[in-house]
Amino acid sequence: MVVAPSPQVSSFDKNVLGYGDNLDYLKNIPSDTVDLIYLDPPFNSKQDFNAIFGAEAQIKAFVDTWSWGTDDQKSLRHFAKDHKELGRLLIAFGSLLPPDGLYSYLVFMARRLVEMRRVLKENGSIYLHVDDTACHYLKMILDAIFGLSSYRNQITWVRQLGAKNDSRKSFGRCADTLLWYSKGSSWIYNEQTQPLSTEYADKFYRFTDEAGRRFRKDNLSSPSVRPNLTYRYTALNGITYDPPVKGWRYNYESMRKLDEDGLLVYPAKSSGRISQKRFLDDSRGVPIGNVWVDIGCLQKSSSESTGYETQKPLNLLERIILTGSNEGDVVLDPFMGSGTTCVAAAKLNRKFIGLDLTPIAVTTAKARLDQIGVDVEQLEEWGSPQDLDSARILHESDKSNFDCWALMRCSAWPMKEKDRVVGIRPFMRFDGKGLHRCRALYATALDEPPTVNDVERLKRLMIAKKAEMGLMICFDLPGSQVLELFNKSKQVKLNGDTKKQPSLQIVLVQDVIDQSYLATEVFNHERVSRQQLVAQGDLFAVAN
Repeated sequence: MVVAPSPQVSSFDKNVLGYGDNLDYLKNIPSDTVDLIYLDPPFNSKQDFNAIFGAEAQIKAFVDTWSWGTDDQKSLRHFAKDHKELGRLLIAFGSLLPPDGLYSYLVFMARRLVEMRRVLKENGSIYLHVDDTACHYLKMILDAIFGLSSYRNQITWVRQLGAKNDSRKSFGRCADTLLWYSKGSSWIYNEQTQPLSTEYADKFYRFTDEAGRRFRKDNLSSPSVRPNLTYRYTALNGITYDPPVKGWRYNYESMRKLDEDGLLVYPAKSSGRISQKRFLDDSRGVPIGNVWVDIGCLQKSSSESTGYETQKPLNLLERIILTGSNEGDVVLDPFMGSGTTCVAAAKLNRKFIGLDLTPIAVTTAKARLDQIGVDVEQLEEWGSPQDLDSARILHESDKSNFDCWALMRCSAWPMKEKDRVVGIRPFMRFDGKGLHRCRALYATALDEPPTVNDVERLKRLMIAKKAEMGLMICFDLPGSQVLELFNKSKQVKLNGDTKKQPSLQIVLVQDVIDQSYLATEVFNHERVSRQQLVAQGDLFAVAN
């Protein structure tokens, strides 16, 4: 695993995307620097989840299965010493739960939630997205970390109104839960509303003024006894009205101002009750409660969809960010997945920190941010290899994630192929009669330097994936015998060039870092517009 950097900053001047263990990053983020945290972590569902980039291109995005390890035992000892309430709670869980699966998952989450509370500002909030697998255990952990008085709401997000028939012996699961906690005794809460329904407006806004504006009559009585507001009021129509039993809602000066502005409705008799006009056009709508039925689930056919199986709708994140932060605030998502939180934060003029375990998430997020006009060149990236030494560290420690990083850096769609990951990269070939969609296959070398077996493997993969080009990513150039196999491979013509090129080529890891590929002609899209690439599903063309 790539070691996380140590950002020594008191505020974040740049937006951040980070690849690696979020615990490493969280420990290095300074205290009291984040305004809002949203997290949609694994749910201990005992499933593997994929990122799907096309009909055949997909890769495992994360594993949601847990087992007890030495780190869990160390964490329990740490909590027992430094977070006693949390330690006692987790030990109590251990007397109830077997030491694997759910118990390991809860310890995993507790370690991270402790750090999340630390990095939050005093008026910051955290929204934890969970399903019913571990919701109630996690609420108790949040109570222990944040305190009972910091609990704000349990929000039910209804993914779909009609439950799927996912069980013959229980109610279908059609909703998730958001647990909202604040860090301090005051917090950011920007009330969100929904427009009034036509039925509601027709029922209550039944009156019309001289200008044709619809309004309803609002009671001017004080909700509690106010002796100082029990004055008799002489309205501009010349009639003096008796006060309500508990007094008026406003003092005399405020009542006169409403009267002068034409905002009072007069009864015919002095014993009647004056009302205030509330115009439909001025209505702020209906305040949103803690049951959200208007979001809905993200359809796979939606233009938002990136192929992430656990991707959440953009308007869900927009509501949370609008409620819990202000423009210019820093929003953190430590399990960013496809980057929806970062996209929503950017659209709403917030800064963001998006963290994830895989380079797939970083590349997907960059592509989506680029599509909404964010200058991805100005992003700060944590964890991704920046030189050969860090690339070698990643290669030695996590070959699968090294493969994903290198392939996606080359804008290739990753897919699992036996024990390693390979990539498919669409490109256009121009033969004088028009553009033809082709594909290049990328594979990292199994040996360093590459051997004859690597070349044969690359050829087999090209045949299996029906690729016209094969590119091998390696740290070092192969010996002369293997290099000759590349030079003598079948020749192909690309993009109308007069000269042909070998169908087998080498891309050095240094080229991947510098993005100065040897086979740059493969990626010469001068004849194809950006819109065409997006329409073809070339998600990563806009990321790099």
